[in-house]
Amino acid sequence: MPLGMSPYRIVYGKGCHLPVKLEHKAYLLYKEKTKRWHDAHISPKTFDVEAFVLLYNSRLRLFPCKLKSRWSGPFKIRHVADHGALELENQKGETFKVNRHRC
Repeated sequence: MPLGMSPYRIVYGKGCHLPVKLEHKAYLLYKEKTKRWHDAHISPKTFDVEAFVLLYNSRLRLFPCKLKSRWSGPFKIRHVADHGALELENQKGETFKVNRHRC
């Protein structure tokens, strides 16, 4: 919509109001189609023991350190749990657990 209006509004000069049942059904169909597209584009991540990964810091605020990277590491993977947790080891030999979505 480069004009910021729907085609119906351009032709008739007013907004299109559909019955509530049709709007609700169209919204559900839109959500299902968007979810299918999103799920199709997710690439599965596999982690192996002794591999190196970077850790994403989602709590880093942009204003205090604008040029600071949100990624830290590398960390070595010590253990991969079935439920999605990774046990990582830093360069000092200290281990800690994180969610695999942050790696």
